[in-house]
Amino acid sequence: MTSVQQLPPAPAQEETIGWSPEILALDCQLSVEIAVPHFTVRELLRLNRGSIVATQTKQAVDVPLLANGEMLGVAELDVVNGNLAARITEVL
Repeated sequence: MTSVQQLPPAPAQEETIGWSPEILALDCQLSVEIAVPHFTVRELLRLNRGSIVATQTKQAVDVPLLANGEMLGVAELDVVNGNLAARITEVL
């Protein structure tokens, strides 16, 4: 389930001129990368459902924001209503 809070207004019509409605409606995968230093293949092979992978990433630290695997910008991790969220801080 995807939940997005505080969405900006839709782009002005002039910003989407030339884009077909089908293209604008395509799904894309938005992700952030969280570094896990010193993670080994042995640890990777031991992962199971319910495993917890500790990171050194703190809340409000910049992390890469990707759309379909391509760098889109930068976000910082935040907690919103008890859920981990990514607050976009820069769009490239």
